[in-house]
Amino acid sequence: MTLRIAKSFGASILLIFLLGVVLSAQQPSKKELKRAEDLIRQAEKAFKAKDYKTSVEKYAEALIILPKNASAHFWKGYAHYYRKEFDLAAKELTLAQELGYSAIEVAKVRWIVNYQLGNHDDALRDIESALSFSPDDPALLRAAGDIYYEKKRYKEALAAFQRAAVRTP
Repeated sequence: MTLRIAKSFGASILLIFLLGVVLSAQQPSKKELKRAEDLIRQAEKAFKAKDYKTSVEKYAEALIILPKNASAHFWKGYAHYYRKEFDLAAKELTLAQELGYSAIEVAKVRWIVNYQLGNHDDALRDIESALSFSPDDPALLRAAGDIYYEKKRYKEALAAFQRAAVRTP
């Protein structure tokens, strides 16, 4: 009985030790955090300069260190969009939203990505989601009208176009 308790106790100590090692391995060091911040700054600078290839690369490097950085996933997805890498853009944008990035900001970009991929139902869902936050956005209303029209939902298309026309200066 004592041997059994000792084995169980030893296994528990080993499990706690291994869990501690795994958890500490997941936390980046201060040096790694600084490196990730520098990479994100470089990615932002490249994005602003319209160097989307470099932007994607720098965000990818930063995400190795900080894989749950919603903002980095969003902007990496946006850079993929500009490079016409729509599959990659959709994945990054969806992950950004899952990690807590603004649903409306994601939807405003992802609908175009989904549309380009031929996923018109997903594009329409994103537009409708964005419109729930920003119901008077003329660009979103026109996009909704276009997709409704393509889907032969003419009454909804007309309503969306009319609302967009009223709000367009």
